[in-house]
Amino acid sequence: MTFPISDEVELAKRVQSQDTVFVVDDDPIISSVIQQMLEVGGFRCRNFTSSRALLSAFSADVSCVLTDLLMPDGDGSELMQQLHNIDGDLPIIVLTGHADVPTAVRLMEQGAVTIVEKPLQGPVLVAAVRKAIDRARNLRFRRDEAHQVRSRMAQLSDDEKEVMRELVAGAQNKTIATRLALSARTVDRRRRSVLNTMGVSSVPELATLLAKHHLT
Repeated sequence: MTFPISDEVELAKRVQSQDTVFVVDDDPIISSVIQQMLEVGGFRCRNFTSSRALLSAFSADVSCVLTDLLMPDGDGSELMQQLHNIDGDLPIIVLTGHADVPTAVRLMEQGAVTIVEKPLQGPVLVAAVRKAIDRARNLRFRRDEAHQVRSRMAQLSDDEKEVMRELVAGAQNKTIATRLALSARTVDRRRRSVLNTMGVSSVPELATLLAKHHLT
C-alpha cells in the first residue's frame, strides 16, 4: 500500500509522536489483546513474557510500563522497584485480577500510579495509560522549569534579589528606593535586570513564576 507524499509525512509524524508502552504478562494471549487495545489508542507497544526480558530491553524512550501483578520470575512490585531504580519518574500501571484493598494500597505505596483490573476494557486501559503518561510528563516539565528558575535566580546579585523580594511583595519603585536607601534610577535599573534575567516581562509574571515553584 502506498500513500501520497503528504500522507506519508503525516504518518511519519504520527508514528514519531507515539508514546512507547512496554507490557509484561506471561500470558501471550492477554499480551496480544493489550497490544491491540493500546495500538488502537495510538500507542506503540512491545510485549514481554518476563520481567527479565523487559529489563533487558528497557531504554529511555519508554513512556509507560504495564505489568501483571504475578509473574513467573517475580511479582510486579519487584519489577517496579527495579524500574524506579533506573527511572524514578517512569509511570507504572499494575494489571491484576486480584485487587483487594490491602494489595492496592501496597502497590500504590511501592510506586504504581494506578491499578487496572482484569478483565481489561480497551477505553479504560487507554485512558489510564494516557493519564499516567501525561501526569509524568507534566511532573518532569515542572521540575525542569523549577530547575531553570533556580538557575536564573542564582545569576542575580544579592542587591538584585533584595529588590526582587520587594517587587514581589508589591512595593512600588519609590517605596523600594526609600526602604533600601537607593536612588530611583538604581531601583529601576535593578528591576529591569531582574526581569530580564528571570525571563519575564512584568512583575506580576515574576510573582506568578516564583509562587508556582514556591520560591521567594
